[in-house]
Amino acid sequence: MIHAAGAVATWALVAALARTEPGTGKICVVDMGSNSFKLILGEMSAGAYLQRHVEKRTMEVGADMSKTGRISEQKLQDIQKTLTDFKSRCDSKGAVGFSAV
Repeated sequence: MIHAAGAVATWALVAALARTEPGTGKICVVDMGSNSFKLILGEMSAGAYLQRHVEKRTMEVGADMSKTGRISEQKLQDIQKTLTDFKSRCDSKGAVGFSAV
């Protein structure tokens, strides 16, 4: 079962892939959930979607929100580091696009 945020990330990945020429490269999308961020790397090949890499990090952004009503400075730094790390991973795997949703 795909949850709503996962469906949005999957839609974003498929939409990004639809805008690229077939066989031109891999696309990365980050599903930024309230508890975890998931990096999804995929590509279209011979008319089919191929998922090449998935990586998940527990972030607990929602915990900050429920405790204080805002995201802490430390958590914002953690988010920035995670997105930077994910972008580097995508670049190293030859991704031609990167989006976070």
